[in-house]
Amino acid sequence: MDLTPLEGARDGQLDGQQGRRPLGRLGSSGSSGSVQATEPASDRAATTAGHGAPTAACTSATSAASAASAAAAASTSATSATSAASAAAASTAAPVSDDPADAASLSLTRAVHLLRAGRVEETLAALDALTADPDPRTDGARAGLPVHLEVAALATALDAHLCAGDLGSALDVGRALRALDTSAPLGPAPTSAGTTDVASTSGAAPGGLMDPHPEAVRQHALAELCAASGDHAGAVEHASAAGRLAPDAAPADLPWRASLAMALARAGRRGEAEALVGDHLAAADRAGSTYARAGALRTRASLLAGPERTARLEEARALLTGRPDLARLAAQVDVDLAGVLALTPGGAPRAVALLRTAEAFASTHGLWPLHGRVRRLLEHLGESPRRIAAEVLAPLGARERRVAGLAMAGSTNRQVAEELGVTVKAVEWHLSRVYRKLGVTSRTGLRALLEG
Repeated sequence: MDLTPLEGARDGQLDGQQGRRPLGRLGSSGSSGSVQATEPASDRAATTAGHGAPTAACTSATSAASAASAAAAASTSATSATSAASAAAASTAAPVSDDPADAASLSLTRAVHLLRAGRVEETLAALDALTADPDPRTDGARAGLPVHLEVAALATALDAHLCAGDLGSALDVGRALRALDTSAPLGPAPTSAGTTDVASTSGAAPGGLMDPHPEAVRQHALAELCAASGDHAGAVEHASAAGRLAPDAAPADLPWRASLAMALARAGRRGEAEALVGDHLAAADRAGSTYARAGALRTRASLLAGPERTARLEEARALLTGRPDLARLAAQVDVDLAGVLALTPGGAPRAVALLRTAEAFASTHGLWPLHGRVRRLLEHLGESPRRIAAEVLAPLGARERRVAGLAMAGSTNRQVAEELGVTVKAVEWHLSRVYRKLGVTSRTGLRALLEG
C-alpha cells in the first residue's frame, strides 16, 4: 500500500498565484513565490487498486463547525429542499447580531459551509471579514474573539489554504495556531439560535459553542498540516492528542479518528488504522450525518482494494448526490472512484466522465491539489487535460468569472443564481457580457475554450 504524499498541483506555483486575498490576520503569507505544496490529506489518492487515499475530508474546517454552531443532527437522507437551503445559506451574508460572539459564530459557520462546497476564495474572504480590524492601532480584531472562535477560524483558514495547494500560507497559519493560548476562558456562548438552521442543513452534529474543545481543534488542524507536509509522526502525535482531548466529538466536526487512521497507515501501522476507521464509521452512523458518513466511507475505502473499495466509494457517492453544499467531498469521492475504475476492465469510459466533471469543478474553484490528481489520472488513461479555467477566464471580472465557471461546469442559469444568491436575470446579464468578452455565443462555446 503506497501512501506516499504526491506532489503539489500546477507545477508547484501555488502560493499567491490564484489571486486570493492575503488573509493576513489569519497568518497567511500573502506572498507570491513558487512553493511546492504537498497535497493535503483530504486530496491525496493513488492511481492503482489497493493504494490508500488519505481521506479526512475538509477535516480542519469541519472542526470549526463544532466551534461555530449549536446544531441539531441532520437526517442522513437529505431532501432537495435541504440542499437548496444549505447552498443558499452559504451564498448569503451571515445574519447580523448584536452579540459580537454570536455574529462571529454565524460568520464562521458560513465560512465552514462555503469550504464544504469547495468555494475556497469565498471562504477566505469570509474569514478576512470576520477578522477585519477597524482600528489599525489595535493589536488585531482577533484579540476580541473568544479563544474557541479564534482557533476555529485559524483551523478553517489552514484547511482552505491546503485545499488551494498554498502550503506557504498554511504553514503561516500553523505558526499562528501554535502561538495561541487555548487555556484562556471560553466566555459565554452566543444567545442566537441562528446557527442551527445554517449548520443543520449541511449535516452538522450537536455540540457547537457550548462545547468547543479549542485545544482539540488546534491539535487536529496541526495534524492535517503535518500530514500535508509529509510529517507522518507529527500527524500521529497531533491527531492522537485531539482524540484524547475530545474522544466523543461529533465526527462531522472533529474527525480525529480518520486523520489518525490515515497517519497510522502512512507510518506502516495498518492494523491500528483499520480499527480506527471502523470506529470512525460507527461514530458517523450514530451521529446521523450525511457528511460524516460519506467521509467515513471514503476513509474506509482508502484501506481496501478491489470490489470492496469500489462498493464503499459508490455508497459514499450515492449519499452525496444532489448535495451541492457538499460538492468538495463529492468531487474527491469521484476522483477516488475514477482511480479504481481506471484499472478495472471496461471502467475507463466512466472514469474519464467522472474526471472531466471533477476537472471542471476543481479548476473553477481553484482546488489545485485535487486538479493535479485529475490531470495525472487523465494522462494515465491517455486523455489530454483541458485548459485551466482561470486562464480562459482571465479577461473577466470576479463575478463574471464565477458565473462563467459555474456555467462551464454544467450549472443551469437557475442553479447559478441559487449558488450566488442572485436573480436569474442577473445571471443572464453576466453571461451575455462573458460571451461578448470571450468571443463565444453559448455555453457550448465556453466549454470549447477549455477543450481547445
